[in-house]
Amino acid sequence: MNIFIHRDGLNYGPYTPDQISVLIKENRASLDDRAWHEGMEDWDRLSKVLGVAPAVSALPGDVRSISESDCDARVRYYHVSPTKFTILWLCTGGVYGFVWFYKNWRFVRSRDQSNISPLLRCIFSAVTCYALAFDILKSHKNKSIAGPLLIALCYFGMLCTHRLPDPYWLPSLFAFLPLLVLVSEINRINRAESVVSSYYSRFKAWQICLCVIAGGVMCMGVVISTGVLPDSEIVEGAKLHNSDRSYLAKNRIVANGEAIHFFYTDGFWSIADGGNLVTATGVVSYSRDPQTKKHVVRRADYRDIKDVQVKYSQSFGDDTEITIVTGENEDDSFVVSVSKSSGRDHQMVDKLMELWHAARGRPSSH
Repeated sequence: MNIFIHRDGLNYGPYTPDQISVLIKENRASLDDRAWHEGMEDWDRLSKVLGVAPAVSALPGDVRSISESDCDARVRYYHVSPTKFTILWLCTGGVYGFVWFYKNWRFVRSRDQSNISPLLRCIFSAVTCYALAFDILKSHKNKSIAGPLLIALCYFGMLCTHRLPDPYWLPSLFAFLPLLVLVSEINRINRAESVVSSYYSRFKAWQICLCVIAGGVMCMGVVISTGVLPDSEIVEGAKLHNSDRSYLAKNRIVANGEAIHFFYTDGFWSIADGGNLVTATGVVSYSRDPQTKKHVVRRADYRDIKDVQVKYSQSFGDDTEITIVTGENEDDSFVVSVSKSSGRDHQMVDKLMELWHAARGRPSSH
């Protein structure tokens, strides 16, 4: 059987199984290289191809005895593929980065027989990144500090953006990009020794589940932060997306230039479905008529409000209800429902009461 091998971007062969065993002995091929022979639909791992080849029984015993545990024992650093590293980083919102740093520092401690703490070094990865980068890249003849220093500075700078408001925190989600240089270098170091970890590109069942669940949550967070979907919590006016602010003004829900202190929408796909606001001049509640598709807006200026009744949510699924009374009749009142998440319903009520009492010329007693 003639087998072709794909290695380092090039195709080699054809080889017989006996010739391949010699290549493996000389570290010129690895059981994790991609391989193909006539009759196969696509390329597959060399170990798998040899395992189904008719001539496999003729292979020397030492080649067939190379196990995944033997390979893992020879692996240097934490050897994962750039693709797997990227997917797990993005799906976990960067949490996987701590695992990656921890595994690499644990290798360094074992190799040097030192007493460093991998746990502390992964927790403070923003500071220890330079030391790890220098350790990984020092295999190059040029041991300049410029490369590791640039990687560490880029990583640190991108991490710092997580403190910024929406959507300016998003660069922190891509702080893995400078680390891909180190991931690729670890791959080069191990490939040069014809060693590939058993976990290099393989996803375990729990990792797949994590990617599906956490990845969905992360995607939802990103689309909400960028304004593609509305926020499920009360939003402070200063953090309201410009597109949402323009929509409210364009549809005359608020006046142009009217200061918005708090905003909440119960719409899942769009704020057009309905929402509630506390502005500088009054309280606004709007919904969309299912028949006409037009907005029905209820508004009460603070000077016209006779009473405010608040019923805070007592359970997870219930909203806090704020009843705005402007007259004696039932039609002279309307209810503002807002989420209790993050306790912002209390902040919204406090601001409403403050502005209402100020308009009536008396201090707030709320």
